[in-house]
Amino acid sequence: MMDDELLPPFIAGVREQWYKGQWGSVKAKARRRYVPLPQWAVEELRELQQREVWVGAEDPVFAGTRGKPLCENAIVQHHLKPAGRKLGMPWLSWHDLRRTFATLADQENISIGERKELMGHGRAEMTLHYTHVPSQRVADVLERLSEKIVNKAHLKPGKKKVVPMKTATAG
Repeated sequence: MMDDELLPPFIAGVREQWYKGQWGSVKAKARRRYVPLPQWAVEELRELQQREVWVGAEDPVFAGTRGKPLCENAIVQHHLKPAGRKLGMPWLSWHDLRRTFATLADQENISIGERKELMGHGRAEMTLHYTHVPSQRVADVLERLSEKIVNKAHLKPGKKKVVPMKTATAG
């Protein structure tokens, strides 16, 4: 239950955000959303419920020692950057994770509308901005299109039609 709203199982409702040390509403209507949680995340959250402090309905899920949400910059410095260095990606950032999600979701054929909602974007153009690599689907379509063009022109791939060129001679 959230704000007198009954949430479906394994769903997180995004209504507020902790940004620069204070609570606030999400900055755009599209950011108010439901996010399905994978099974591993549900299991991790169940484990967090077993802790002795910061388990009230209004408490943050990821609380620091004083019960306030963890600072996004501290998470980057203490968790994300070290993980990135271990993976050989010291530049890893939140935006890299968003780009990765957008691209992988595209490759898994999640529709642009669904990705837009999951990412909290108001416009599909912003979601497309985060999708940097063409999906395998696009590569397959381009391959089929090129085959049609080659077949229509009666050309064989790899064989070039040689056109003799006239050369001018100085006279």
